[in-house]
Amino acid sequence: MFRTTLIAATLSVAFTGAQAAQPLEIKVYNASGSSFNVNSTLVYGEKEAMVIDGGFTRADALRIAANVLDSGKELKTIYVSQADP
Repeated sequence: MFRTTLIAATLSVAFTGAQAAQPLEIKVYNASGSSFNVNSTLVYGEKEAMVIDGGFTRADALRIAANVLDSGKELKTIYVSQADP
């Protein structure tokens, strides 16, 4: 009996604070052929954002930075998936 009550109390506390996760938004930046057609992806939720793969040129970097600013989210992570030239 005590064990059942303890499990029920634990589950009620655990689920009380749980909220449904907000869906993530994705925005892909496709660079031109002069930038080796590198794709950069901005993934963001309610408050934070991450960039997957930066651009190849300064112009690409500025466009990606503008995408982050336009999202209004705080950039938390830049993930580089491979070593581009």
